[in-house]
Amino acid sequence: RGGDPSLLKFMYKHFTVSYENLRAGRIWTVLTGAFSHSDTSHALMNGLSLFFIAPSVLALLSPPRFLALYISGALGASLTSILWKRYAQIPDFPSQGASGAILASIAYLACVSPRTTFYIFFIVPCPAWALLPGMLAYDGYMAYSDARSRTDAAGHVGGMLSGIAYFASRMGRFMIR
Repeated sequence: RGGDPSLLKFMYKHFTVSYENLRAGRIWTVLTGAFSHSDTSHALMNGLSLFFIAPSVLALLSPPRFLALYISGALGASLTSILWKRYAQIPDFPSQGASGAILASIAYLACVSPRTTFYIFFIVPCPAWALLPGMLAYDGYMAYSDARSRTDAAGHVGGMLSGIAYFASRMGRFMIR
């Protein structure tokens, strides 16, 4: 609205995930994009989700391991988003938000405790063993169908797959002993 656009340009260059940012050498954006949000409601929704999921996951992992899971989810979401847009020849719109990192935490919890009950929209009970494949299928379909929305469905898939991979890597350590 007639204001100085320099802050917005700075945010797009340093706090959103895109192939253009990587090509320009701003590799840190694959991580910093997970710490920026498009608006207040986006930040509040992700914050609320993290508020509910983090205590359960922290009860299973030490804080440093939770941080490793969270960061791997952020990186997995960012890289999956970039690679999918390149592969599917989708325009390189910038992405941001903590959804991929949060979904990695949800996926990890679902793998560790598949009978955990999640409440969809705070109302509908759903066991984790059904929720995780359902979310993967939904976001996979949304990414594949190229449904034009503000949600980076490919990034969501990358986050969930990162959580599953983190679980698998931890299980391998437990099984060897």
